[in-house]
Amino acid sequence: SLNHLLTDVDTFAMHMSHTLAFGSLDVQRKNIDLIFLRPTHSPEEQAMKIRDVNIMSSVLCINIVLSWAQRYAVSIEQAYDPTEIESLVVTFQEYFQHIGYMPLACATVEAVFSLIFLSTQDIQLDELAENEPNREFQARVNELELQDHAHEEDDNEWEATSLATKSEGSSTTVAGDASKEASQRSFVCDYRGVMFISKLVKFGLSALDVKNPPPLSDNETVSSVASQLLESITSISPNNLVLHRAQLKKANTELQYRVSLLSRTNPEECSLSARDTSNMVPRLLSSPDSLLIACVKKGLFQEALKVISLYKISGNVAKDAEFGQNLDGIAKALNNSKKPSICENVDTVVVDVDV
Repeated sequence: SLNHLLTDVDTFAMHMSHTLAFGSLDVQRKNIDLIFLRPTHSPEEQAMKIRDVNIMSSVLCINIVLSWAQRYAVSIEQAYDPTEIESLVVTFQEYFQHIGYMPLACATVEAVFSLIFLSTQDIQLDELAENEPNREFQARVNELELQDHAHEEDDNEWEATSLATKSEGSSTTVAGDASKEASQRSFVCDYRGVMFISKLVKFGLSALDVKNPPPLSDNETVSSVASQLLESITSISPNNLVLHRAQLKKANTELQYRVSLLSRTNPEECSLSARDTSNMVPRLLSSPDSLLIACVKKGLFQEALKVISLYKISGNVAKDAEFGQNLDGIAKALNNSKKPSICENVDTVVVDVDV
């Protein structure tokens, strides 16, 4: 019986994921609620019910962010209603807690985190996949790929930074290349979008921070079968769960640090009235040297030293930042020192005159 379930689970997962991917969030929620009411008459049926709830809750959590991003790409104001955002957060938290299989929960959070880097081109391809026949869809994919390769690079600060980085022999060339590639794409998320998704990721990570997660069922047999069913379709194995969770936590923490740093070096892009959705993500993906240069240009030498320490940066830019910090400290000390007035205590001054 278990072998039969394991054979059919991949087909079931693909079917349910495809069915739910294009349905409204309300429909997906009703489907999950119906599964909770489904009667079971054997341990295998109970395990399948647990599997279904876990898979569909995972798909729903991802689609909460994806459906929002699709609307956000069309209209920023329409998609960023604070009341609706709070409702989406509550819904995400409610159904994320239904994902009792921790590796699947971690994979869900990773997928949500990746949507920070969703581009408008990705959304166009999704729409084509849903609405066009395979032949036209593939032709359009090829066309967009050719456009992507033929796109000319802008002469902006980030390209200059990348060149400067290479001339100094920095080890951050890969990050610079990623930033250069990112600058050629139009991303959906701006400051508000990044913070919204990062908040969901932070919640997911806190839910994963459990040393001894509860079993999927009080029945040991049901719990074991359900775990095997879910393990067969989850990209993260139980043995790698701790590693994936640690890496994701580090990535989200660094993301939040970069956003806070960007809010100081480029406050115009982090205001709640920001409309430019093309620069935030490329700057978040920029090399550590780029972050350092941005800090130095704004005179944020303390932050520059933090960047140097965090990313172990060396070279001329790092030396300039350290020199600037020392110079800035001297300037502040001089400004804060008390300057004696020429006329101060003039009546007590004694002048010795040689006769």
